[in-house]
Amino acid sequence: MSILDLQKIYEERIDDYYNWYQNYEQTVSKYIEIVKNGKEWTNEDLHQLIYAQSNGIANSGQWGTIYNTDKNPEYDNILKKWATELLPIICDAVKNRGITTEQYNQFKNIITSCCKKEKKLAANRILAAFLPDELTTTVHERDFFYVEEKLAEKLTDYNPPQGGWLEKNKYFKDYCNDRVNFNRPSRYPWQSSIFNWILRDYFKEVEKQEINIIEMMESYVNLLNTNHNLILTGAPGTGKTYLAKQIAQRMIFGETKKEMTGEEQKQFDKQCGLVQFHPSYDYTDFVEGLRPKQDDNGNVVFERKDGVFKKFCKKAIAKETTEENKFDEIWDKFIADIRVKLSNGELTKIGNWEYGLSTKDSLKYSSINTPSQYSFTITKKNILDTYCGRQARPSGAFQKDMLDIVQHLKQTYNLSDKPEQTDSGDKTTKQYVFIIDEINRGEISKIFGELFFSIDPGYRGTDGKVKTQYQNLIDEDDEFFDGFYVPENVYIIGTMNDIDRSVESMDFAFRRRFAFKEVTAEDSQKMLDTEEAWGKGEKPDNETIKTIKDIMDSLNDKIWHKKEENEKEEDRCIEGLSSAYHIGASYFLKLKNYRKDNGDFDYDKLWKFHLEGLLREYLRGMPNADDDIIKLKEAYDKSNNTSTNGSDSNNR
Repeated sequence: MSILDLQKIYEERIDDYYNWYQNYEQTVSKYIEIVKNGKEWTNEDLHQLIYAQSNGIANSGQWGTIYNTDKNPEYDNILKKWATELLPIICDAVKNRGITTEQYNQFKNIITSCCKKEKKLAANRILAAFLPDELTTTVHERDFFYVEEKLAEKLTDYNPPQGGWLEKNKYFKDYCNDRVNFNRPSRYPWQSSIFNWILRDYFKEVEKQEINIIEMMESYVNLLNTNHNLILTGAPGTGKTYLAKQIAQRMIFGETKKEMTGEEQKQFDKQCGLVQFHPSYDYTDFVEGLRPKQDDNGNVVFERKDGVFKKFCKKAIAKETTEENKFDEIWDKFIADIRVKLSNGELTKIGNWEYGLSTKDSLKYSSINTPSQYSFTITKKNILDTYCGRQARPSGAFQKDMLDIVQHLKQTYNLSDKPEQTDSGDKTTKQYVFIIDEINRGEISKIFGELFFSIDPGYRGTDGKVKTQYQNLIDEDDEFFDGFYVPENVYIIGTMNDIDRSVESMDFAFRRRFAFKEVTAEDSQKMLDTEEAWGKGEKPDNETIKTIKDIMDSLNDKIWHKKEENEKEEDRCIEGLSSAYHIGASYFLKLKNYRKDNGDFDYDKLWKFHLEGLLREYLRGMPNADDDIIKLKEAYDKSNNTSTNGSDSNNR
């Protein structure tokens, strides 16, 4: 099943690229007409086609730049072979509306013979100007194969043929022309030629968003790892509970999951606990207490029962046997063989790369003597994680390379197909995350009791044992018979809204045991860019997401912003409110429940059913509440052009 909507990507982005396409169309049609009609090539036409950095097809870049100096007269050399060797191949290709692999290789070899270095990209760039039915504007093979890899990953029916850039271009264009309606006005059916580059930019932007989210998540994980206890604070609707679950996933799996398998969900449910505090919640619910039960004679008696947090801590101290294998021995032999080759001046070829060694005996690829100045290393841990089916870093573009190395170890060094089960008794400590939602809504001292001591990061583990209120009732075979403690592998995340009145009841003894991290409304906008937050198939297009963010910014700016110098009276924010009253992105995710007949979001309903009531509650008792609501509604309407009378002026 496809998880990528090519038509949607095209519709969302073609307007940004359409000027380029029109230039491309004009350029290509001009060159094809010269060949078809047997016209003479002018110096200006040849200069633009071969020598200029940009000709409407693609920017040539470092590897495709043609030089023309006294020491390196590449352009002059190509001109000498243009009429006799290169043009006949082009004429035949235009006539047949295609080029054979033999002709393609011949063309590349002629171009390269005119240059100091191989100029494959320059050859691709020139040919793309004459074969828009077969070739794309992504003339750099690295970029083209990057798109191909992403498409094969996300489209189950995208199965490009074996071969090189030429053969794969043809497959890409046929595939997209069959599935995408390239419906912008055009004289020629060539829009699929630039679509590959549109996809390249799309995938790069998605990767950038993912990297930003990963970096943000890493900062939260590092804070939790350092302190063991973390409270996420902020305005309502900033996605603190959602974020807490994502942090838990990253602690447990090493990554956040877009979708969890059944086994992963079981593992997550085991290693992540969730409870929501409220005014009636107490020590009996959280730690332990007496619960009524009926004995064999039908009498009601009381027995001690573990609370939810104590049960969770028991799960966390139950160790599990891990898998071991002969990986270390095989890796050492592998590295030794590479070292021998290096002493003879040889690199080790695996997959697409020739590897040497870094100073720390990691695999190293380097091309510092090429224009890319590119290098990377792959560590023993990367390969072990890949072999064991765990998420390895670096991931993404390096995943295939790591799999190639694992396959090499299997074929050359007889590494077993799967990690072997052993009875070595080696133990591993998994990380367990306990989430307390609305932590400030409970009476903290009543709920935690003597746990104030044991949850302190400095007293985790058996050194922090405390005698609970029901210690004399605990059985001898209980893990906590000698006293309760919070295991070192248990991490606590609390969430709370800054504006809740109960925040003031949290005493300093509790506060100093937690790190506090504010999640601002602006921070929460990142969730709007993810499909996980909207739900599968619900994520709107980029233009709509931008509109939503603009509405958020306008409304929150009116609620509170830092006063600017010479600020006009009509631009001032609402007196008595602060950034704690900002509206988070979670409220705007509710838009998927409110749509007009044409499918567009109904922003009026979001205001009427969710935002207006919340804001009126904020303003209750304030002297200018009614006037302030009007100002807030005006700010809300400023970016979406809606009005409370159901205006349909924002048919986006």
